[in-house]
Amino acid sequence: MALTIKQVEEVAYREPFEPYRVLLEGGEQIIVTKPRKAVVSGEHFALVGESHRPDRVRKTGLRILPLTQLVGIESVGAKGDARASGRKRDR
Repeated sequence: MALTIKQVEEVAYREPFEPYRVLLEGGEQIIVTKPRKAVVSGEHFALVGESHRPDRVRKTGLRILPLTQLVGIESVGAKGDARASGRKRDR
């Protein structure tokens, strides 16, 4: 089930900022490490210069995703460990 704007904004715009992981349909994960690198607008989630695939070399550029592709969002600790926030992924 897709996330709502409110669910995404609660984690993306948290003060103080905490890095977070966005989980997409198909299992892809996006880790957002800086507050000004992601924007939630209308029905889309936009990323600028973030690592889109943790298992690959860092990518840069702009990526715009419909919120319907987001299936989870969670805060990550300093070492990348997931912490309970937003929706958790199924395990």
